[in-house]
Amino acid sequence: MSRFHVITLDLDNTLWDLDPILWQAEDTIYELLQQRCPEVTQRFDSTSLRNERIKFWQANAELKHQISLMRQRSLAHVIEGCGYSAEQAANISAEAFELFLTLRHQITLYDHALPLLTQLSKRYTLGALSNGNADLSRLGLNDFFQFHFSAEQLNASKPDPKIFHAAIEHSGVRAEQILHIGDHPKEDIAGAQATGMATIWFNNRGKSWPEDLARADAEAQCLSDIPAIIDQLNQSK
Repeated sequence: MSRFHVITLDLDNTLWDLDPILWQAEDTIYELLQQRCPEVTQRFDSTSLRNERIKFWQANAELKHQISLMRQRSLAHVIEGCGYSAEQAANISAEAFELFLTLRHQITLYDHALPLLTQLSKRYTLGALSNGNADLSRLGLNDFFQFHFSAEQLNASKPDPKIFHAAIEHSGVRAEQILHIGDHPKEDIAGAQATGMATIWFNNRGKSWPEDLARADAEAQCLSDIPAIIDQLNQSK
């Protein structure tokens, strides 16, 4: 008998490297702004524009889990502040966001991600728990997962236990029968531990574990290591 019935996975930086994609998307959007609203790029370089949008995010904490809406509204706020009408600002920010979404989904899966998902989906119910706005169907990964809960959907971001409890309630199993895999020590590991789930820390960047946090049940430096680690955890029940 397997100790685990359900395995949940983080997406960004666990199944693919998101950071370079985001930087490239920001650069491309800045080029769009140079064409569509040059007053914005005359006033702000890419760094100061990002800082200005962060100020808006900090001033609108009620939207902090709604990252798609926050992206659009923060950019519209900056554009309108540079002399454009509210309608112009809304239209340009919507155009920029659609471009962002297209670029954001041009991911390259980590080596061994597809074999891992294929293998795990044959043995376990798989779920995705993400703070990001990745669309699994748009990525061609929807068939591997039986459920997906995002911060936007629940208006709560990991490590908030709400997102982990959603997986427990949806699955209909006990928390200890769920294994969560993710790259972030606090958001993924500490968050899952707080609800009683087992955890594997995916650490492909060779980071040191934070001293103030309880360690994960196991650590994997490559996705190909995870099936064997799961087997070991199953035997240790």
